Amino acid sequence: MPLDSREGVAEKSRTHFLSFGSRHWTSDAPYRKQGPMTGICISYRREDTHAVAGRLFDDLADAFGRERVSIDFDDMPLGEDFSSYTERKLRETTVLLVLIGPRWLAVTDAEGARRIDRMDDLVRFEIATALRVGVLVVPVLVDDTPFPQAEQLPGDLGALIRRQGINLSSHRWRADVARLVQQLERLIGAAQRG
Repeated sequence: MPLDSREGVAEKSRTHFLSFGSRHWTSDAPYRKQGPMTGICISYRREDTHAVAGRLFDDLADAFGRERVSIDFDDMPLGEDFSSYTERKLRETTVLLVLIGPRWLAVTDAEGARRIDRMDDLVRFEIATALRVGVLVVPVLVDDTPFPQAEQLPGDLGALIRRQGINLSSHRWRADVARLVQQLERLIGAAQRG
């Protein structure tokens, strides 16, 4: 993909990493623990859930300690291939939280095509890679956004509809985040005991 194209897409999607401990889940159901774990990744579209992603990131940093949080791919070395680097980071991740808001499916490129349908869409790449390498993928439905239907998703994201998700509402923010943190703590505790 040309650099200018990738930069445009990269500006429109961001990834946050929250580091936790020493193990991560692999693709062998039911999420067998193996290898080093660096944490939770938040995947979102800027045009859809930018403010929510930032707020959630801050709350997770408060819950787990800011020193354990890194934002985006700030540590990616110059000249590194974005796809390879993203895959490597995702392989070190325990949980990918996929923020799905009302425009997640509808965001389009300059030609008017849905970005989720493009092979070079970074949000799609993050999710498809996480599913392929065995990261636990958790859909987070923002402000009562309905879960996408199978026919609305490209084939490499089909497994997303079989994943248990969680709702995150601005009206119930504190309670929803507290519930999410509690469930993440359980996952982390189970991974560390394993």
